[in-house]
Amino acid sequence: MVFDQSQVSLGRRHAAHDPADAFLAEFARRAPAFTARPACAADEAFLYALFAATQAEALPLPEPLVAIQFQSQRAAYAAQFPAAMDLIVERDGRPTGRFMVDWSPSDHVQGVDVAVLPGERRGAPGLSLMRAWTAVCDRLGKPARLSVRPGNPAMSLYLRLGFLKVVSSSVPIVMERSVKSGSILSGVEFS
Repeated sequence: MVFDQSQVSLGRRHAAHDPADAFLAEFARRAPAFTARPACAADEAFLYALFAATQAEALPLPEPLVAIQFQSQRAAYAAQFPAAMDLIVERDGRPTGRFMVDWSPSDHVQGVDVAVLPGERRGAPGLSLMRAWTAVCDRLGKPARLSVRPGNPAMSLYLRLGFLKVVSSSVPIVMERSVKSGSILSGVEFS
């Protein structure tokens, strides 16, 4: 895939020093079979299907409860992370996943949501998303932080990527990956 920044407009002023643009370039480099674009209102049905599919893996629930949980999650994300970058991941023009991250905290970068349809995980888009995100966090000199439900199979991936439990008594569990030394870009400031 050829990465074309003109196709992705996230409303930022200084594209060369924008962590969102750096993430998109890093993801394009790591996962050439996939593209990422900003989520929009037309993605609502896909996001619901994605939520339902990943929820069914964790704990199968009746559809009415899944719908309630989906709406609750959407409201919580909008309230807690209003500045978050919300991307739809595609393969051959078909939506396959979602990646949402909030670059705005001053002391860390908050991972909000990463999900890939169970049937679309070949090519490791989730791993590529996580590696691109942590690479940009390293360049920023900020730890990557996320929350995960106990028993979520993704926890083993997070541990392999260097995330450690920082608050394990909470539900969800808060995990953080420290900045890898030698990765920080001196004198470069992302705005």
